[in-house]
Amino acid sequence: MSFLGKTTHLPKMTWIGTGRLLDLASFVKSKGPGLLVHGASLRKKPVFKELQKRVEPKGFFYPYPGGEPTLEHIRHLIHYAKKKKTLWMAAIGGGSILDVTKASAGLYRAEQDPEAYQLGAIPERTGLPFYAIPTTAGSGSEATINAVITNEKTKDKRSIRQSSFMADLVILDASLLAGCSAEQIAWSGLDALTQSIESYVSRGATPFTRGMAFQALTRILESLPMVYRDTLTKTNLDMAQAEALLEASYMAGVAFTNSGLGIVHGIAHPLGAYFGVPHGLVCALCLPLAIELNHAAMEPAYTLFSQTIGGDLLERIKGLLIAMKVPNVFLGRSQDHHEKIIHYTLESGSSTMNPKTIERADVEWMLGKLFEPA
Repeated sequence: MSFLGKTTHLPKMTWIGTGRLLDLASFVKSKGPGLLVHGASLRKKPVFKELQKRVEPKGFFYPYPGGEPTLEHIRHLIHYAKKKKTLWMAAIGGGSILDVTKASAGLYRAEQDPEAYQLGAIPERTGLPFYAIPTTAGSGSEATINAVITNEKTKDKRSIRQSSFMADLVILDASLLAGCSAEQIAWSGLDALTQSIESYVSRGATPFTRGMAFQALTRILESLPMVYRDTLTKTNLDMAQAEALLEASYMAGVAFTNSGLGIVHGIAHPLGAYFGVPHGLVCALCLPLAIELNHAAMEPAYTLFSQTIGGDLLERIKGLLIAMKVPNVFLGRSQDHHEKIIHYTLESGSSTMNPKTIERADVEWMLGKLFEPA
């Protein structure tokens, strides 16, 4: 799809609805052997055994070991997939599982080590079909052409970005959000909120991406507090709100993979890599600072957002962080890797898309606020 001279990347198919995970079995039935990568939480759900029964023996299940996705994860997953003579790969999980599977499928036939592609090499051959089923509402990775991967040796966290990485099928099944912790709902949801705001005001935004981002923003602000409440109180999820949140996360993913992001994601990647802090939590902590930094540069969007939600955007977001008990895990800590974090932030493609030109002083200011003495 082309829009005003730009290529717009979209998943080939998207299925939405409670219980649609099981439809994956009939979809892959004629596609030969494949690999389903999943997290530990999926094994605890009743749907897992039913999916196994329907997909096996041609579908092999690969439990993701956890943690942020690394180059070594990709190497191991590709090696395992080749042993099984895999013809397709599916990811059922959060952003880390989606990213590592997406990259592994995309680089399945590549001739070099995954590190080469993280540093900018172009895969020589197209990889395997990739199917994405998110079990959290936040990363938007099911709708993107990039995979955020950490080099386990250097701690360098960068995206491997290829148009061929786009999912062939996305399944949005809100029932899979059941079982998420309140922290997962909060941090993932605030990551999606960050993506919607940053993609809307990004220098690469188009009317199409702004439309997706605006819908994502309004739906997240409405549904996230309700889904968080249900999760916190261990009440059965309001499926209408859960589905709205999952769809909004998907729309934010579509928006930012086509528009770019901003300073939050520019600084979040090195902070997360060097301090071992979950990506969604870093984004949540950086978002109010970025809005304050960008306030003048993001007008009239700031006024539009505030009018739409019926209150000041920045105050609404600060209130969300308080209500969802988001902790500043950097408060009072030593600013280790200070220069490296500044370097990677200024070099980040996300930072270059920020509405305000980001300078060293801006990064220094954000770090100073994050790492204030306790």
